Amino acid sequence: MFGTIRHTGSLRKMPVLPAGAIVQEYGRGTVFLERTPGRYERRQVTVGSPVNDRVPVLGGVQAGDRVVVDGAILLKDR
Repeated sequence: MFGTIRHTGSLRKMPVLPAGAIVQEYGRGTVFLERTPGRYERRQVTVGSPVNDRVPVLGGVQAGDRVVVDGAILLKDR
């Protein structure tokens, strides 16, 4: 069986992060941005539907932001 799918929505570029980079706090997605070596800023993000292990970020970070992608949960209680 074969099929054809046509995507009719518009395409747009957006940041995509590994799922482990997004920490849930009080029901909201949060990431940690590195401001200077060893100094981090907590930032709330709006995320889309995950695809495999990647999550599109609709708002809260921009391309070029340095986001903690491994061990972000360890910064949660700081």
